[in-house]
Amino acid sequence: MTSLMKLSTRFTEPAQKDRLRRILHSHSASLDVEVQQRAVEYGNLFGYDTIRKGVLEKMPPPQIKEESRVFGEAAKKSNKSNHRKSKSFKSTEQDLLFDLMGDVNAPTANLSTTTQNNSDLLADILSSTDNPASAPSLQAAVCLRYPLQRL
Repeated sequence: MTSLMKLSTRFTEPAQKDRLRRILHSHSASLDVEVQQRAVEYGNLFGYDTIRKGVLEKMPPPQIKEESRVFGEAAKKSNKSNHRKSKSFKSTEQDLLFDLMGDVNAPTANLSTTTQNNSDLLADILSSTDNPASAPSLQAAVCLRYPLQRL
């Protein structure tokens, strides 16, 4: 049907255009919804000669520019440099993933120092004179950090 519409811009005789219009109209009651939709759309497009010629004119092939090739190679090089950088941060990212997932078996060396610092900060804020040696246990720190884990 698209070919018929493109031919309608090339034919100059009214009899030929009328024949193309009748062929399209015969498909406007098709059981295939896509065919029916195109037939109705193209039939309506016949009413607008100036628009039809502009819509159905021949499209030139796209021009391949040298710039796009240069940018394509540069993009590949930048991906390699990003891959090298990601290896150096891999261990830090793993710690963050364990922190997000709440894995208790994750490395917890920093957890005890963090909870100690947090309890000191709370003591400073509340003006408490508690002994810093009575830091909460690791299990209590995990429970405070992940309160929904006990459920």
